[in-house]
Amino acid sequence: MKLTSENVETIFGDCLFETVKEAVNGVIIVEGLICKFGFNPSKIKEYENNICEMLNELPLEFREENGGMTFLNGYINKNKIQWGGQASLDKLLCLGNAIGKVKCLTTSPEIWSLLPGGAPYYVITKEKFKVEIQKI
Repeated sequence: MKLTSENVETIFGDCLFETVKEAVNGVIIVEGLICKFGFNPSKIKEYENNICEMLNELPLEFREENGGMTFLNGYINKNKIQWGGQASLDKLLCLGNAIGKVKCLTTSPEIWSLLPGGAPYYVITKEKFKVEIQKI
């Protein structure tokens, strides 16, 4: 799936719960740059390959073997073409975290202001990590 803000928005919206009642079987909670989101685990699984394909279009510096990269460099794809803005990038990274492929390297927002541009660093991991499905 091509990395576009429209594709990210579509998948992101479809993976959110429409009502709290739907989340009784569990929810994947991910903290983004601005707020927390609760994702439907079955929808996340359904879109996992699409999310991976879009993550693979981010600059190569985001990959674990290259050490990760600042949020600010995620607006362009690996071909140096701008694909989206802050909100879409935040949503893509949250979807990546929900499938166990994206980690924030600077988890404490208190230190973000010390980093270049005041933005956290993220990494796309080689291996999937375990994602916790929380009961509510």
